[in-house]
Amino acid sequence: MRVQMGREGGQWESVLSLPDARFAVAEGGGLLAAALRCLAGVPNGDDARALVEPSEQSIARLEPLLKGMVETGRDRRLISELSAQRDVILVGPSASGKTLSAQLVTSRELRQGSSIVWLDLTLSGVNATSLVAGLAAVPAGEARPLVIVDNFQANPLVGSEICKLVESFREQSRSQLSILLITWPSARQLTESVLPVATVLQAIGEEVVSVLGNRRGLKDETLDKLAELSKGDLVVANLAISFATERGTMPDLDEAAELYVNERPAVIGLPPETRKLLYWFAALGSFEIRVQERYADSLPPAALNELVDTGLVRIDNATLTVGHRSQAALIAKYASRRWAAEVAQTGSVTQIAVDYLRGSDDLQIRATLDQLDLVSIAFSGAEDAGAFLARAWRSLNLLGGYLARQVKSDPTWADNLSSAVFACDALAAIGKTEEWSLSADYVRSRWLYDNDFDLPRPNGDLPAEWYDFPEIRKRMLEEDSRQGGAPPARMGYADIDFTRFHRTWALGLLLGFEGAAVSPDRARLNRLKAIAQEQQEPDGSFYPARVPWLTARVVLGMVRAGENYSSSRVVKDACDWLRTAPPGGPYSLGAWDSGTGTWNTRLMTTAMCLAALGSASVPIHDNAMRVGRIYMRSQRHECGVPGSEIDTSLFVEAMLLVGGLWRDLAPEISQLLAWAEDRNSWLEAGQLASDSQTESGKIPFVVGSLISILWSTVKQELPLLLESVGGPWSALQAPAESVRERQDEPQISRIVATLNELRGIAEKNVSDRQLALTNNSDSPIISRNLAEWRRKLNEVHELLAEITGKEINENQLSQLAERVVQLRRGMLGS
Repeated sequence: MRVQMGREGGQWESVLSLPDARFAVAEGGGLLAAALRCLAGVPNGDDARALVEPSEQSIARLEPLLKGMVETGRDRRLISELSAQRDVILVGPSASGKTLSAQLVTSRELRQGSSIVWLDLTLSGVNATSLVAGLAAVPAGEARPLVIVDNFQANPLVGSEICKLVESFREQSRSQLSILLITWPSARQLTESVLPVATVLQAIGEEVVSVLGNRRGLKDETLDKLAELSKGDLVVANLAISFATERGTMPDLDEAAELYVNERPAVIGLPPETRKLLYWFAALGSFEIRVQERYADSLPPAALNELVDTGLVRIDNATLTVGHRSQAALIAKYASRRWAAEVAQTGSVTQIAVDYLRGSDDLQIRATLDQLDLVSIAFSGAEDAGAFLARAWRSLNLLGGYLARQVKSDPTWADNLSSAVFACDALAAIGKTEEWSLSADYVRSRWLYDNDFDLPRPNGDLPAEWYDFPEIRKRMLEEDSRQGGAPPARMGYADIDFTRFHRTWALGLLLGFEGAAVSPDRARLNRLKAIAQEQQEPDGSFYPARVPWLTARVVLGMVRAGENYSSSRVVKDACDWLRTAPPGGPYSLGAWDSGTGTWNTRLMTTAMCLAALGSASVPIHDNAMRVGRIYMRSQRHECGVPGSEIDTSLFVEAMLLVGGLWRDLAPEISQLLAWAEDRNSWLEAGQLASDSQTESGKIPFVVGSLISILWSTVKQELPLLLESVGGPWSALQAPAESVRERQDEPQISRIVATLNELRGIAEKNVSDRQLALTNNSDSPIISRNLAEWRRKLNEVHELLAEITGKEINENQLSQLAERVVQLRRGMLGS
């Protein structure tokens, strides 16, 4: 572990190795010793960062907010509570004065000789061990340091861990340590559960705005206009008050933006290339996106140097930013009026943010969405797509937290391979690497595969999921008894080797696990692929052929391992077998029977087989895929029934993979979320199948499926989600030219999303036929179909250009929608 603090622009920094720190504990150690005792077991190599900030530096960085600052009753109450050594939760929206209040406290505490440890959770690298870095700087004998946890809403899990560490630290030391936790209203309930005895104070920007206006002598009518304009935002309020004092009237947002820029002469006279870059930074800053410093190499060097030299863009904690979110939005608003050419060349505020996020990693996307107040949108009462996506993001974080907690409690999931693998898949998808490692260590140590031929085998006693298989055998017996024995074309239950059945199931799971591993092990993955090739039956199935979902599980594992229908003979042969009708295969009129009696339903098996085919890139127009979709739609009424959660989650996954739209599947997604968020559903986690009468891996399977569905949907719909951010930002952000500013936006978003979906389908079909022609250049059917798909792809491009290239009236929009519907029917059927 490296503990860093720093003398970097005023921040103290030192390096302390974990062995040296533990030696310090043995020697006596003080506050640091107590903190390190609380951190027993932290693995070597972890980085921990804490920022211990002198208030003068922080105040300098918040200069726009400090202008005309006044002390409020809230500030006096905050000082009083902390002086009495009570923990405090300070709640308020962006630019409501929370950080100003914290700075007042910081300044007062430093003047009185106390120490401040300031942990900003929007910064990368800040985690629970960062507390140690802060405490390492506390002078010996200091009895009352204050820990400020800022922006709790940006990383609630880390914030909760820091608070728990403080509690543990207080128990082991004589220090009277206090916490000031700062957060948005959306995270208030969670913060109160973390610090249940803390005093909760509200940061209401409107109150400060009113005091500021009264002190400047504004009349009641003007004060009302000020409140309406600023909506509690102190940056906008200060600009508006200055404007009103000088001119006797309240500005609109355009005039406020003009005033803000005019106070910064460096902006005036910038060359076009530098204007474009400043607008680009402002667009990102409107969504609290800090540009990673490593990204600077891709930016125009002369323009970037000019912005940094003039202070319009600053380097802060290895990121580039124009400053507070309000400042960024005002610059973007100014640019939309004054720099029309540059804005037109660069794009809308939302599109800039989406393009940057999609070019970044998942960590950047999560960090951005965590900093936006999506919870207030989620529970606004609206039923539009933006509100649904905001609720989905909240649910994704909630379910991720549930999984993380369960893994920390028992990373083996009661010695259940399937549960551990499904949990690892979900944890990897949402970046919870520490929790992933806990269960991954179990998976890799519990199963052995030390050659390229034999199936994986348990290391030691039989694991818990094995006990699903006697239950499966019982259901097979019941099925065969009802039918008077197994049909001649398939094995009877008595002929099946259930140990081999179990180990082949494990092969599919382990392929998927290693293929998506946070810490890849290429040797393990290659060995599993070789085992799959060795174990595949000549007809393409995997043992036992009576159970098609087992072959589907191996295909899904191979796909997660980076293979598909075109790249792997194993995948191709398995998919071809799945699409073969009896007696050679299991496919029958758009459906697949489970082969396991009532253990698995026909809907579940069909969904899993379709998901395998779709994820392996079997063409979406394939007859088995097309008829399978029809069958799935006909059985939709079976989804949402209590006890059908696995079936429903597979139904949603499969439909999305074969051309369905998430909007059409929102009812099923909502039903699954309600079930997964109910704590009672988690009571079955770890139970044997003989006790729960259902699959032992049900909870992690469904939750992992949901996280995958939600995460892919959120990334796909980033434009719509970002546009849903409310408050004054919607007025400050988008240039007037942006197509997304119109009232028709919800319908336009749906049309664009559908066209992007159709473009992907058409591009895939064109690519497939081009590849086919390389092997069979004389086929007139393939050539004819290639020409037809190229025509459809061109039509998609034309429609996308038409909807984004000009203003569209209501009649034109209706005609466009109908053309898109007809095009979609031509590609996918009705």
